[in-house]
Amino acid sequence: MTTYRTSKCGCNKTVPSTKESVLKSRCDCCVIPFQNLLRKIENEANYTLQTIGGEEFAVSSVNSISNFIFDINDEINMVRARIPICMIGGAVSLFQVDVNLQSSIKSTGECACCEDPSSDSLKSFLGEEVSLSILGRPILLTQFVLQVGEGIVKVGNDPDAPVAFSYFSTCAITSIQTPL
Repeated sequence: MTTYRTSKCGCNKTVPSTKESVLKSRCDCCVIPFQNLLRKIENEANYTLQTIGGEEFAVSSVNSISNFIFDINDEINMVRARIPICMIGGAVSLFQVDVNLQSSIKSTGECACCEDPSSDSLKSFLGEEVSLSILGRPILLTQFVLQVGEGIVKVGNDPDAPVAFSYFSTCAITSIQTPL
């Protein structure tokens, strides 16, 4: 096993290089997994998409998901929006679809110092209630951590029998809070 320094994110973290360690950029560990998630929930209706800039879109229908652009209709705000997937922080609703997330893998580059630490921390809270601060979201979201996958955390309202799911990009999480 070879180790080497990463400096893309400025953390100079030493990470192992293995066959599994292939993710290097935010595209690999956050954007592509979220694009795959959006494809899985494409036919769900009436959920809110939150951008890291603080915008919210009420997704009423999906026009396309391609080239890292999520093209939707928002019939509440009466707009068609084309949103770069790298700017999406989360999809929030009463999803009835339980999407299994792609397993996390150890990464290199930007992923090793941004996505991996957030995901690793969230894994330690599986089944527990946490408050998440998300880029662009003015209030904390308090939910139970149900699953952590590559670049995405699935949260819900009940750890034993959730009836609603929300999904957030682990690259958009600014803090994970629990009571002392």
